[in-house]
This record gives sequence, structure tokens and C-alpha cells, in this order.
Amino acid sequence: SYWLMVQSEDETLDYRWAVEAYQGSKQLVEEGGSHAFEGYEKHLPEMLEFFLNG
Repeated sequence: SYWLMVQSEDETLDYRWAVEAYQGSKQLVEEGGSHAFEGYEKHLPEMLEFFLNG
């Protein structure tokens, strides 16, 4: 399974394309940010849970 994590100000990827391309997957879309996914550390507990239990 996939988990799309994107931010709307990604300078490399149009987040709207990714949202459509991965519409059947778990998604986290945040306003602002960048391609580096600023502030990802606040999602680490949920990321770990996803990686371990999919």
C-alpha cells in the first residue's frame, strides 16, 4: 500500500497530479511546505505505524 504525503507549495511536483494519481491510497495533503516536506517530523509516529502495519 502507498501513503501519499505532499505539500501544496512543492516546487518539483504538482501535488494535484499526485492526489489524482494516488486517489486510492492513504493521503496527507498539507498547505504550504515544499518538496522536502517541511515539518515531516510531526508525522513520525503515524509514519512508523504505517510502515510497521501498512
